[in-house]
Amino acid sequence: MRTKRILNEAFIQLLKEKPFYKISVHALAEKAQINRVTFYLHYKNMNVFTDNFLSEYLLKIQQSLMNYYDASLPAEERERQMFEHMLQYIQENKEVYQLLFVKKALPQFDQQLIQLLKSPAVEHIHEVILHRQSITDYEMPREVAAWYAISAMIGTITLWLEQDLPYSPKYLADKIVRLNPFRIMT
Repeated sequence: MRTKRILNEAFIQLLKEKPFYKISVHALAEKAQINRVTFYLHYKNMNVFTDNFLSEYLLKIQQSLMNYYDASLPAEERERQMFEHMLQYIQENKEVYQLLFVKKALPQFDQQLIQLLKSPAVEHIHEVILHRQSITDYEMPREVAAWYAISAMIGTITLWLEQDLPYSPKYLADKIVRLNPFRIMT
């Protein structure tokens, strides 16, 4: 765990300095102040390390969404709370998520995030965001609605991070929910 944390921190620092494809095992080990052999005890190569790094940060987004799903709340409030907790987590880890969302330091992040948010692992999120009745009203295939909602969310988070978080997670979550064209109007 300690080695993983040290390598992740060193990787974040290196991503600030250069493109990920120019980061070698040697450079990462040197920045982390560990031996390359130690790196290879944990990871086969930089691709495996990068995949693990991304997976960890994607999993944390997934957990931030899933841990605050409260089925007892009305749909709009569930949606607001889920987004608020996810945005709070991103705010607490601003440095790494600015690299991933804004600077596109790991270009595969966006596609993997989209895949995560479309996956069955977070199906309850779709039920909250893509209200069945509203999708039917729009006569839109569920897949198109999911793509639209996810893309809008990613774009909003990217802009928020790019502007150095000018709004609180609570405020932004409320605006994302209110802008959702698929929410049930009450």
